[in-house]
Amino acid sequence: MEASALASYESGDVQDALAKFRNLLSMCQTHQTALRFLAFEVGLRGDHAAAVGFLVRAADAYPQDLVVLFDLGRAQVALEQWTMALDTFERMVLLDAGNIDAMLHCGHCMERLGQTQDVALAYLRATRAAEGLDPRQIPNETKRFLNYALEFVRTYLDGEIELSLAPIESEFGREALARIRKAADIYVGKRPLERAHAKWRPGLLYVPDLPVRTWFERGEFDWVEKVESAVDAVRDELLGDSWHRRFVQALRRSRGGHPGCQNVP
Repeated sequence: MEASALASYESGDVQDALAKFRNLLSMCQTHQTALRFLAFEVGLRGDHAAAVGFLVRAADAYPQDLVVLFDLGRAQVALEQWTMALDTFERMVLLDAGNIDAMLHCGHCMERLGQTQDVALAYLRATRAAEGLDPRQIPNETKRFLNYALEFVRTYLDGEIELSLAPIESEFGREALARIRKAADIYVGKRPLERAHAKWRPGLLYVPDLPVRTWFERGEFDWVEKVESAVDAVRDELLGDSWHRRFVQALRRSRGGHPGCQNVP
């Protein structure tokens, strides 16, 4: 009957498809396709409450189905049920930690609930998760959402940096923080990274306008001699097999704690 209902829908006979899916649902209260289809159709007519009703039933029957949960979250968003929608999208993230759409929608719900710091964190996680993806494989809707999320994070970080620098600026003046502010602008993306030397690969400790150093004297680091004195010991440990023997011994000792494995050779 499911195939017949879908065929009716594809041919344009929506009413026949609806009747068949309702009949199918009467025979199987947890039929996923019927629940999702009926939720979709009532949602198109603006009856989002009915859509949520169908999708809650589907989510109860299929609690680990990401598609069902996403549909439910979107329907809850349409009803502005922000707390319930957030719970739904967070369930998705628990099931799939790399789900960018779920993270973005978590941030959207938090934004509506006024949880600004949590919004920035959710959006930051989403944008970082997207960094390793091929842009050509990201749907346009998700790209627009990611661009919004990135701008939100930048604005939030910029504001937090301003708040943290304000008391220092009031004591020492704005000019004293010129390099720090420039670094902050680069960090939040307000200005491009400026490399002062071709071989310089600035990281978290990069501060603009400081002179480039390509050589450091030994005396500047009091731990160099300590590291050098341990070279032989580290080499022996890495190249020797003592770690292997200790590992095997630990395995043998641990076998006594597994009653079900006593007779395994």
